[in-house]
Amino acid sequence: QRIATEQQLFAVKIAGHRMICTAGCTDAEDPTALLRIANAALSMREAFMAALADANLEPVFTMGLDYGAAFGREVGHEPKVFNLWGQTVSVAELMAQGAAGAGTVQVTERVYTVLRDRYLFRSRGTFFAPHLGLSRAYILAAHR
Repeated sequence: QRIATEQQLFAVKIAGHRMICTAGCTDAEDPTALLRIANAALSMREAFMAALADANLEPVFTMGLDYGAAFGREVGHEPKVFNLWGQTVSVAELMAQGAAGAGTVQVTERVYTVLRDRYLFRSRGTFFAPHLGLSRAYILAAHR
């Protein structure tokens, strides 16, 4: 919650073993949304690693990051639940599932292209995403 508040994330949703964070959910483009999500991912990775180390537990989590259009809406009756759909959400999940190594933040080429001047990345190779085809993936390592 602290990190989400500091980075002004729109929503954080936890569903089982998944956590979905969103920013920039506005009609007008938000040029800082991707920066805030990347900052949150790096901060959350450090917080999770520290908490797991304090509990003497091995880290087993990975993160995936993509950006683009998504569709969100509250669904159901009281209590309503905010849900998010779209290709961006699916590709971010593919990035998390395909990440190698605990604590890895794997990102799409779209993310890398926008953030490569502000963050350090390692190339991860190619991946296949339905409706997108082959693309490159990168590991978000740190701030520059």
